[in-house]
Amino acid sequence: MQKAFIFSTAIRIPFPETLVEPYGENLYVVQNPPSKPLSQEEMDGVYGLPYMRNYHPSYEESKGVPAIREIKFSLISNRGCFGACSFCALTFHQGRIIQARSHGSLLEEARLLTEEPDFKGYIHDVGGPTADFRFPACEKQLTKGACPNKQCLFPEPCKNLKADHSDYIALLRKLRAVPKVKKVFIRSGIRFDYVLADSGRTFLRELCQYHVSGQLKVAPEHVADKVLNRMGKPKNSVYRQFVREYKEMNGRLGKEQYLVPYLMSSHPGSSMKEAVELAEYLRDLGYMPEQVQDFYPTPSTISTCMYYTGYDCRTMEQVYVPVNPHEKAMQRALIQYRNPKNYELVAEALKIAGRTDLIGYDKKCLIRPRGKAQGASERKSGRKGTQENDTKHSQKEGVNHMKIAVVTGASSGMGREMIVQLWEHFNGFDEMWIIARRKERLDELEKMVGVTLRKLPLDLTKDRDRRILERTLEMEKPEVKFLVNSAGFGKIGRVDALNLCDETDMVRLNCEALCAVTRMVLPYMSRNGRVIQFASSAAFLPQPGFAIYAATKAFVLSYSRALNQELKSRNIYVTAVCPGPVKTEFFDIAETTGEIPLYKQLVMANPKRVVAKAIRDSVAGRDISVYGLTMKAFRLLCKALPHRWLLAVMEKCG
Repeated sequence: MQKAFIFSTAIRIPFPETLVEPYGENLYVVQNPPSKPLSQEEMDGVYGLPYMRNYHPSYEESKGVPAIREIKFSLISNRGCFGACSFCALTFHQGRIIQARSHGSLLEEARLLTEEPDFKGYIHDVGGPTADFRFPACEKQLTKGACPNKQCLFPEPCKNLKADHSDYIALLRKLRAVPKVKKVFIRSGIRFDYVLADSGRTFLRELCQYHVSGQLKVAPEHVADKVLNRMGKPKNSVYRQFVREYKEMNGRLGKEQYLVPYLMSSHPGSSMKEAVELAEYLRDLGYMPEQVQDFYPTPSTISTCMYYTGYDCRTMEQVYVPVNPHEKAMQRALIQYRNPKNYELVAEALKIAGRTDLIGYDKKCLIRPRGKAQGASERKSGRKGTQENDTKHSQKEGVNHMKIAVVTGASSGMGREMIVQLWEHFNGFDEMWIIARRKERLDELEKMVGVTLRKLPLDLTKDRDRRILERTLEMEKPEVKFLVNSAGFGKIGRVDALNLCDETDMVRLNCEALCAVTRMVLPYMSRNGRVIQFASSAAFLPQPGFAIYAATKAFVLSYSRALNQELKSRNIYVTAVCPGPVKTEFFDIAETTGEIPLYKQLVMANPKRVVAKAIRDSVAGRDISVYGLTMKAFRLLCKALPHRWLLAVMEKCG
């Protein structure tokens, strides 16, 4: 105990000189002090060196380094961080005094990026440890250095803090004006409490208007103030204020953009109670992180001192520390409670926390009970609408087929979102059959839903792969409750400029594959089954520069509405979903050959809302689903006015 106390006291002592600690006769541990901050001229010199801007050629044999794609077109604008989170070692690596590059240095590098052959007009990031820090926290740091026993932002912003984004705003505006640059994003950490400490909201407005690609990643790390205090992070109320202001600003700008929170499990101070509190927050948010950072000790940090000693070295208070690997696994599993692999860990954690009220079928529950007798009775009583009726019908007839949903295009975009929302809204599926070419993306979906997934990595444009689906259906003879055809792609560009293979593949996937899958699945669909076919608002009007894609979607719309009429006698309903532009990976592919017109960029919809409306319209038996007033008005215009008039207007707006 005394040793731990001494260690906790020692870590608070500043060390301006090199420390040498002997171990035996010939062994020493040498700890050097942090390096002095670089001047702006030195920073510019370091980053102005003639780097190759790529991985080392020795990696070519192993097909390169995939991670290079995330950073190749990013700009490092600063070093250091005065945020000084308890768990972060950057304070020691780069110091608490911000060192920033000049505008000229960054603009020159941006111009170099635009000359790269694979540059597509997007600068992915402009930042560093904390993107919006551009100068020291206060004037005092310039002459006396960082305060040894005070923090700039914790527990509240220091009265001497200079919270000013004007230099960063000016830099971003200059970067947006660089020729060949279409958009400049910010993907490294934005310190949200620093944004709120700024007396104005100009930066928040420009951030939302120009620098967010649908989602902004921020790092609240936790929601329990007890844990946040140990982390050196602001109170949860500060994060909630930022969430409100971010939402309001996007509302004023007419944008639908969301926050993605970084979260950490089993940090010192987090008991099972706080871990459950975090899981409940995620439940209410409707979000499950694909990745979770589980706390691990990092040399020299305050959090590591807490982990080792059980004391908070700042206050010398005792701290609860989850050190048992099994307990850490439970806390981590709670953050991803929807992942079926985590079920046993989550159930155990809820029992330990005395929160078995969160095991059940209520909307507030995290997981459902397991056990055949209990599960069957509760599922039967908990089902609604068509599922309850179909269950009674099956029992009466002695049918016991596996009930499934089939979703194509499941690896991204609308298909991925459809899987999550079908699972959230309907609890009668025994399995979901998910189909896409990229198996690794299908594997990721296991973390997002609490139902068995049968992953079918198939290319539906190929007869061989379609036969695999057909044989699987014949062997299993499932009862298909939902069929969702969301597989498809488009390419922007004139017909005479596009690659011929791309043109024919669009027809094969968007039309031929959709028809083939629908025809294969129909014999296995039960009464009150639903078919959701993803068409597009492009189906309402010919689209010069997008001609083949629009034509294929016009086919899907016509085919789906006719099919809906044919299947009414079987009580099977077909809905054609016709959204406008949606913020998904679709346009990352589409824009490789051309640029999306401005008028489409202005009406981008959120995929969650489009999918939610599609499901509602499908359940209601509607044959078409159009999201948003803008697209509904567009549909009416296409019916009311000659197409040649509308095409002339679109050409002028393009």
